[in-house]
Amino acid sequence: MLLCCLGACQCIVARLFARARKIQVHDFRVELEGDLDPDGFLRGKDGVRAGLHEIRYTVHIRTDADEEKVQEFVEFVKSRCPVNDSLLGHVPIVQKGVVIER
Repeated sequence: MLLCCLGACQCIVARLFARARKIQVHDFRVELEGDLDPDGFLRGKDGVRAGLHEIRYTVHIRTDADEEKVQEFVEFVKSRCPVNDSLLGHVPIVQKGVVIER
């Protein structure tokens, strides 16, 4: 789900800013994959992270824009994507409490 959120967020940012960045985007999608070691989250093995170890993605864009403009646009999308920014570790995660419902 995390990978889906990242890809969807980049697609939304691309759609929102394409016109303002003067690039006509006919199609924009992001293909993602990540590495997860089950020893981390299933077994709690010491020294093994419970989360993803690496996320890789490929942007697929259909446009008439030149390569330089496309590269600039893709970098802009990455820089403005809230999910990408959050994954970089800038956001503290604070538990506010526990609610027990019976």
